[in-house]
Amino acid sequence: MVKNRIPPMLQTTTLREIRGSLGRYLAILMIVALGVGFFAGLKVTKAQMIRTADEYLEAQHMFDFEIMSSLGYDEEAVEAMRAVPEVLAAEGVIEHDLLMTDAVGTEYVVKALSIPEEVCTMDLRAGRMPERADECLLDAGFGGEQMIGQTLQVAETNLYADEEQFACDAYTVVGIVTSPIYLNYERGTSGLGDGTVDCYIGLLPEGFEDPEVYTQIYLQIEQDEDYFTEEYDQALDAARDTLKEAAEQATADRKDRVLDSLGQEYQILSILSGISLEELAEQFGLGEGETYVLDNGTNTGYATFESNAGIVEGIAKVFPVFFFLVAAMVCMTTMTRMIDEQRTQIGVFKALGYSNGQVLGKYLFYSGSSALIGSVVGFLVGTKLFPAVIWHAYTMMYDFDPHVRYVMDVPLALISLAVALLCSMGATWASCFTDFTVVPAELIRPKAPKSGKRILLERVPVIWNRISFLYKVSIRNIFRYKKRFFMMVLGISGCTALLIAGFGIDSTVSDVSKYQFAEVEKYDFSVTFNQNMSSGAQDLFRRYSDGHYGQLRFLHQASVDVKAGKVTQSVYLVATEADGFGDYIDLHDGAKPLSYPERGEVIICRKLESQMDLHEGDTVTIEKDHKEAELRITGVCDNYVYNYIYVTPETYEDAFGEKSEIRTALVFATDSGDPAQIRKDAAHLSNFTSVAAVSVNVDMLERVDQMMESLNAVVLLVIFSAGLLAFIVLYNLTNINITERIREIATIKVLGFYPNETSAYVFRENLFLTAISAVVGIPLGTWLLRFVISQVNVDLIYFAPRITTMDYVWSVLLTFVFAFVVNLAMRWRLDKVSMTESLKSIE
Repeated sequence: MVKNRIPPMLQTTTLREIRGSLGRYLAILMIVALGVGFFAGLKVTKAQMIRTADEYLEAQHMFDFEIMSSLGYDEEAVEAMRAVPEVLAAEGVIEHDLLMTDAVGTEYVVKALSIPEEVCTMDLRAGRMPERADECLLDAGFGGEQMIGQTLQVAETNLYADEEQFACDAYTVVGIVTSPIYLNYERGTSGLGDGTVDCYIGLLPEGFEDPEVYTQIYLQIEQDEDYFTEEYDQALDAARDTLKEAAEQATADRKDRVLDSLGQEYQILSILSGISLEELAEQFGLGEGETYVLDNGTNTGYATFESNAGIVEGIAKVFPVFFFLVAAMVCMTTMTRMIDEQRTQIGVFKALGYSNGQVLGKYLFYSGSSALIGSVVGFLVGTKLFPAVIWHAYTMMYDFDPHVRYVMDVPLALISLAVALLCSMGATWASCFTDFTVVPAELIRPKAPKSGKRILLERVPVIWNRISFLYKVSIRNIFRYKKRFFMMVLGISGCTALLIAGFGIDSTVSDVSKYQFAEVEKYDFSVTFNQNMSSGAQDLFRRYSDGHYGQLRFLHQASVDVKAGKVTQSVYLVATEADGFGDYIDLHDGAKPLSYPERGEVIICRKLESQMDLHEGDTVTIEKDHKEAELRITGVCDNYVYNYIYVTPETYEDAFGEKSEIRTALVFATDSGDPAQIRKDAAHLSNFTSVAAVSVNVDMLERVDQMMESLNAVVLLVIFSAGLLAFIVLYNLTNINITERIREIATIKVLGFYPNETSAYVFRENLFLTAISAVVGIPLGTWLLRFVISQVNVDLIYFAPRITTMDYVWSVLLTFVFAFVVNLAMRWRLDKVSMTESLKSIE
């Protein structure tokens, strides 16, 4: 027989104890379930989101690489790429933009894609696949099943060069699809319309005028790694050079075939003009043929998914710690009170010959079993509920699958169980330890009551003498029972802190794009050129754009690497003169304006400071094309979206031995307050010959807002969980308070107190303690928010902790609401107290 095994009699009393104090038992169970559910649910969310995306991309055969050429590709080029040993599958696709109108005449910018059969296949959600050239599949993000049967008309406003790419004047929608090319809600930009693509359609190859000329080739390589893993990235890197060489050869071969097909007319023109066939071909736009080899990391939806999925990981590092600490505290309070109540019973057990281990096992089983059940329930519910709620919010951005895939993380389950048992059973052992060092004879006798002490406020007669008797009793009780006081303050202040942090996350995150585009980047859109804009080219662009912009500024912007120690970060470098730059980008550090850097100096943004541990006065290394320069940091500016550094053109020339090329313009629209006018002006400027791309700040603002909205679900979960935690803590501690003061409550009922007066007598202390706890929770919540935000790491976005006055107000109000709800819930306990309890002796 094992000496410390719980004997049958102790097992019976333990089970009877659980039934008799079910409220306490359930309080431990629920708070452990809440802590484990919150921790495990947030922790496993990223894994479940990644699994969901991975299964979708695998099912739809997402490309690993896409290759493009200025000459286009033909089937021979596709076969050439298919013959590369590293290539698993290759498929040529066609992609063209056009303007289309719906049944009511509304015009949209549409990206038409040929329907792939092997790589990046479309997922049919409703309807059927096209069977004729004039049938199409429609973007599921643009319209539901009600769009099936409707006709999209090629708009008369299309340029001839765009319209001639299509074989039909109208296309009938026969199916609704999603595509791995568009994993999120973004559909890209276009030189048509307002510059933003509204949706995509899928056409059979014969739906295009020239189905034998592909705009790009999708490739899948031989590899078995999951998407979004380091192993997958390494597989791409290993194949990149080989594919680039093969793609360049395919482009060269394509050019030769085009030259061979030019025909007799071009040959005669070549002879008459004295220009070689190659030179003539170049004049007609063939040139040498630029080749681009891009991996799927350049796809916006794919590239942003992993970082967005990881947003909750930072929160998962911090908040659950609070839950587990409060769980340990509640368990310690509960078990301490329970053991104090059963002190005599423990003495009897020891006097009867039961060992310390056997008696202690009774209480360890009580707390351990509740923690075990709570852990299992919390883990199963949390890992199912939390990811599902968060994923539901994320479907605003990623609508490729309405249901998140469940992932059973066994190591996480074991860790959660171990922590929960440690909190509950460890707290129980700590509560019991001192009583088991006392001899049985002393345990059997009741513990001597604590001697009364004057509280500090009694030593201030000016205040104390003006307080009514009942309030004096409540104040004495609050500060007399110090253990209960500290337990209540720690538990409730932790809940207030969690509420403040939850509301603070919302204030910090939800408006991050507004901070960027209202406080930092004041221009309306930026234009990127495909060539260096000399002074003559700038004048030509201004004349072309006259009437479609308010003011603009040309400058240099390019990607460089910033190095500090072993950390390297890719950033945008802006090189321009200081005069008037503040009208476009406001460089400031909080309320302090920053002067533009001088020669040999640089201003960096706040995220770089935090990522690379850089500060004003430090020296930082910048690198471009294997050329490095050291610059002194003269300021750290507020910036929330992307990473920027700012230098003068002279600094750039000194650093890299060449003048900075002017390939960017920052532009104010003719009406900065009208998004439609901004997009209209941007669309006009995008048609200029040398313009490569236009980026509209309003679109970026909406894009970031959409991404940040997904965090609202996390915020609501934090607030709900904090409220539930507050309720459990208050309920448990109030229940303990009533239980240990049962004779006192019975006595005041004998003295003639009415029910409302009795309730006020007991619950007044709760409200006082809630007020004290809320005050303590305010600085604690502020610190918690700062810590949480420091752990939330989203690529290219910087979060500056911000808490509004209303965040504090709502947090304190909700704490009091929970306290009032608990008081109402516990009112029945007071009504059930019998006045005969006052006659019972503690002996």
